[in-house]
Amino acid sequence: MKPHRPSRSSRRAAFALSPLGLAGFFVGSTLAQPAQAIEHPHSDALSLPRLKLSYSLGHASEGNRAPDAVVRPVTLPLISDAATAPMPDQIEGVLPGLLRTAASRSLLLAQSTGGATVTVSPRKDEEPAPRGPQPAARASTSPPPEDENRPKEKRYGLAPIRWGGQIAYTRSRFRTDDSAWSETNAYELGAQASSYILAPWIALINGGATVVMTDSSNTGSTGQVSGGSENVGVSGTLGANIFPVSRFPFSLELRATDSRTDATSFDRNRKTYRLSARQDYRPARGEWSTFATYDFDRIQESELGDDTVHRLAGGYRVQGDNQTLDANASLSHNQRDDGFNSDIALLTANHYRRLRPDLTVTSNASYLYDKRTPSGSATASDLQTLQAYSAANWNPLNSPWTANASVRLALSETNGGPLNESLSLAGGSTYRYSRNLSFGASATANMFTVADGDHETITTEFLTATYNGDPLNFGRVSYNWGLTSSASNVSGANNSSQSLSGSVFHSLNTYWQPSAISTISASGNQTLSHIKGFGDEALSTSTLNHSASLNYQIMPSAASQAMMGLSLTDSRSFGDQVSRFQMASFQFNGNWITSQYAALSGNLTIQRTWRKQDDFANETTVSQDTVDDPFAIDTTQTSDTNTSTNGSVTYFHSRAFGVRDLRYSLRFIASTATTNEREFGDPDGNRDRVSRILEQDLDYRVGRLDTQLKMRVAEVDGRKNALLLFRVSRSFGNF
Repeated sequence: MKPHRPSRSSRRAAFALSPLGLAGFFVGSTLAQPAQAIEHPHSDALSLPRLKLSYSLGHASEGNRAPDAVVRPVTLPLISDAATAPMPDQIEGVLPGLLRTAASRSLLLAQSTGGATVTVSPRKDEEPAPRGPQPAARASTSPPPEDENRPKEKRYGLAPIRWGGQIAYTRSRFRTDDSAWSETNAYELGAQASSYILAPWIALINGGATVVMTDSSNTGSTGQVSGGSENVGVSGTLGANIFPVSRFPFSLELRATDSRTDATSFDRNRKTYRLSARQDYRPARGEWSTFATYDFDRIQESELGDDTVHRLAGGYRVQGDNQTLDANASLSHNQRDDGFNSDIALLTANHYRRLRPDLTVTSNASYLYDKRTPSGSATASDLQTLQAYSAANWNPLNSPWTANASVRLALSETNGGPLNESLSLAGGSTYRYSRNLSFGASATANMFTVADGDHETITTEFLTATYNGDPLNFGRVSYNWGLTSSASNVSGANNSSQSLSGSVFHSLNTYWQPSAISTISASGNQTLSHIKGFGDEALSTSTLNHSASLNYQIMPSAASQAMMGLSLTDSRSFGDQVSRFQMASFQFNGNWITSQYAALSGNLTIQRTWRKQDDFANETTVSQDTVDDPFAIDTTQTSDTNTSTNGSVTYFHSRAFGVRDLRYSLRFIASTATTNEREFGDPDGNRDRVSRILEQDLDYRVGRLDTQLKMRVAEVDGRKNALLLFRVSRSFGNF
């Protein structure tokens, strides 16, 4: 009769539970493997220390014993520390049925109790089926006692290594402006690995390396090939997370990249070196945390030279039930081979405090030191600014009154010149008389430094009254209207003026629902306002504003929503000040799952403005013809047009043309920003000023074989680029 053999699931459960239920580690407090890693399909080759036990299947009977017992080895995880030894009932719960004999339990319990002699009586239900006559009875034996003074043996094991890599071939054609096409063949070999040191996660480590051999040539308009070259590019990364699940995690990353290892790079001759370190800390008890970071980033380029950024930063945060404080500081240095240097120091602090349920105080302060030397100049310019702002808001729940008060301080100094100071105090209150009518009053006092170094104070008082009529609904059309009037007084050391203003506005709003998940809304607004000045600035100006908008919103689910809108604005001023302003704007924002396999996401704004203004210049010579009008007005007209595009849009389809595993993606990025973020100490800033990118990818995967077809057109630093690329790669390992 065959002995009982546990099922596969029970053996797996026993094997997986034994490290957790018995000791928590395979090797006590040394390098170990967590229980969940046992099930990993790639951890079978891991060599761990094991305890081998033997047991006899011979049947014991009175006065008889089998001369040759059948002995079979059984492998169990090693228990290295008696302090973590399990209880006997725990051992019985995880041992396979074939080990449940008195001899094997005695030996295992002796090992788990540090070598002490343990006597275990056989259980009634553990007699195995007899295998022939067994006349002789076997005497029970116990292992010899262990010397308590002998040091306990520690065993160490290697944690599992997760590794992988890929081999790839890339064929690309690249062109800049009107230059010849550059054709490149790239052969790539990459590998990466990750592991850990001592469970549970004393350190997580990872690394990788990529080697690319390229063969480039230029193809002219006539098809003639010239200028062939061969290069080798190497990129690598190494990272570590020390105590990642503790209160004081530390992360370190080293990275060296070569643009020749990136098939989609704009420039084929660029190397980047990066070092990043970050230390976080939070106490065991308390509501605060802090961090410190250091970043080093260097770009080496044959045409533009080196660009190096050093950045040291830190932060402190306290968050409680009624207040929050965030403080951050950074010090950065940027240096380029063309002679540009910049040193930026920035300190910011933000504080929020709720004193009462209806009273909150918000404060922030910042200090900026900006010193830079432009390219080709030996003279450095520096700027120092200090700004502090604090505002209190009182908004009781059951009162028609609301109030606010604020104070702002600004100090600035340029190139060691005189200190410019500005202090502003403001306060105001609003009283809601009824649902339609409300009144407001406010006052401000501005004290600032004038050109000659003296100080001047200007005070302003406002009184406002606003009436909003009840909406008039005509089906899906809503009509709204209202009136606003205000009076102001401005007084200073050298001038004083008063003004009265009034405005009337009305609007139409409507909407449609083409489906249960989509809505179209439209609105039109018109405002007419007039301001009349008295005193030193007796100006009279009327303004007429028109605006219209059309919006489409779709919400198929809670996780999928998108909005597209078009708005038009026209503003014209008449009287003593003549100007015209027009704007057209298109905006897209959201994440839209268009089908089971396709999704659209992004945030894009396209805006165009037209501006025209009449400037007035006063004549200093008074003639007899202008005796009644000593300040004859000379009018000059200025106009400008500006178009800006900012944002990105991405479209993805996981089953293009109905073919499984054929993925298509489209990405459009546009930016009109002209600043170089690296000059302000951002190590992640892009050295290239990318204006537009339109990129399309077609990927197909079969098993571990990937193929990619890419087409891209872009505008970088004012130059147009075009790229056509084909790539095939084969991955291996666990990545």
